[in-house]
Amino acid sequence: MRYPLTVSNLRKTYYTRKEAIEALKGVSFKVREGEVFGLLGPNGAGKSTLIDILTGVLTEDGGTIRFFGRKPCEETSNRINAATAYRSLSGRLTVYQNLKVFAKVYGVKNCDPIIDDLLRKFDIYPLKNRRFSDLSSGQRTRVNLCKGLVNEPDLVFLDEATAGLDPYIAHQVRQELKKLKTTVVFTSHIMYEAEELCNRIAFLSNGKILKIDTPRGLKNMMKKEVFVIEFLSQPKNAEKVFKAFDVLDVRKDKIAIKIKKRKDIHYVIHKLITSGFEIKNFHIKRPTLNEVFIKIAKGEL
Repeated sequence: MRYPLTVSNLRKTYYTRKEAIEALKGVSFKVREGEVFGLLGPNGAGKSTLIDILTGVLTEDGGTIRFFGRKPCEETSNRINAATAYRSLSGRLTVYQNLKVFAKVYGVKNCDPIIDDLLRKFDIYPLKNRRFSDLSSGQRTRVNLCKGLVNEPDLVFLDEATAGLDPYIAHQVRQELKKLKTTVVFTSHIMYEAEELCNRIAFLSNGKILKIDTPRGLKNMMKKEVFVIEFLSQPKNAEKVFKAFDVLDVRKDKIAIKIKKRKDIHYVIHKLITSGFEIKNFHIKRPTLNEVFIKIAKGEL
């Protein structure tokens, strides 16, 4: 298997007058060719530091980085690009001029068709000759995405790729990102977005990678499933019956019960029906990636 990006024991410490802050404490991972690899974590986890080191903004204190099996060099740099919603392009230049500059930097020949195609894909072609400073935040985000793809990179870093976009435009952008035939390292604070796009996700916490897994595998870190049942009617002794279950929430016509095994569902349904409950509907509510994120941010996982 090929790995466009291999990170081994990466370390970074910031020094203040009062203390030394370890932002990265020996981070290691590999990104597989063609996958969308997510980097998620709460504020202060080290995510931004890691991205800045990988994109050449910062220098690591220790550890190694390999792009396509090689040390970072001019050749590997030309095969990589990045887009972030938090860094601005030149406000004095037009959208087209900004993208033309970066195309030249990356040595892209005959770049005009590539630029036009990207602008159309992200629905901003009419803005081609407008100055970057005159754009809205959402429009700037999409121009930055075009900048990150202008050299048709083999590896691209997308940092908060849909920041500032309304739900409809964000959906359009995600559809385009799914079509990319390249390896992507992706960060976002929108959990359903990461779940939709990423093949695997690394969760960072306090400068370390807590776990790398598929979105489904990460959700399985929370060892619980919730069985939600809606009622048409309940017997008078409903509260007494509920004491037989691990109840998480009770409402007028609904109950949420924690279950450990799927076979517990049969016991719950049988107990309720034989006790005089009329069931309207039921479903299993599985843990979400957002719930996993919150648990990690709280230090509970």
